[in-house]
Amino acid sequence: MPSKSPLHIGSHASRDRHQSGWVEEVGKRVKKWMGFWYVYIKNADGSETRRRKKKILGVKSKMKKWEAEERLRA
Repeated sequence: MPSKSPLHIGSHASRDRHQSGWVEEVGKRVKKWMGFWYVYIKNADGSETRRRKKKILGVKSKMKKWEAEERLRA
């Protein structure tokens, strides 16, 4: 495990995460596509909290997975 810098260099800078989220199939009777992604919230002390968000993108029978992924990116 790499040791942390004693000077805490870079510990205050936020970083690019280059995320696009992911899509999963949900539902028992009616299958749907649900999109998930993370949101990073800055706290008062400067730290960040990661929250997972989700949204139903559409019915699986009318939408292919790549279409649901495009809709999530939009």
